[in-house]
Amino acid sequence: MKSAKSLAPAQSAKTESARARTADAYHQHVKLVAFILRSFRFPQSETEELTQEVFLSFYRNCLHINPETQKAWLCAAAKNLAIDVLRKQKRRTEVPLTSEACSRESLTRTQKRMNERKEVYERALADSAGQPLSIMRDYYVRDKPVARIAVERDLKVSSVTSALHRQRKVFSSLLRSLMGESEG
Repeated sequence: MKSAKSLAPAQSAKTESARARTADAYHQHVKLVAFILRSFRFPQSETEELTQEVFLSFYRNCLHINPETQKAWLCAAAKNLAIDVLRKQKRRTEVPLTSEACSRESLTRTQKRMNERKEVYERALADSAGQPLSIMRDYYVRDKPVARIAVERDLKVSSVTSALHRQRKVFSSLLRSLMGESEG
């Protein structure tokens, strides 16, 4: 068994190698990564933060990334991070309160639409008493990841994913029937 002292130089060499590769990749590809993130319409400050996150992720994984494919890895990481951030933003139900983005009138219209949707969603959930939508509630309302739901319910991840898909269909049909009622 190697001692901690003998592992230190090897670990230090790996750390230096990772730093050097990250610095090199940063100088070569920072503009490309920022361009990809800006294409998702993030503000400049958020683009800079997300760019840092992409390169931090690269630093953590760079010893496992082929140098010939690091550009593609960085592009994919930037795209995936942007999609994750947008997904999280979409799940939030609060209304942005920026004076530049919304006038008082549009804010009240947006709030009114959100309240109407919330009422319809609540009616759909109430009408679903016979339909088990608990996995969907855990995923969307309680913001639990699929893996955690699977562990809590002692199920396979694929089973939770399938149940979530089925429950989305049930909920969607309930919403369509309620929306048809409210329009008619």
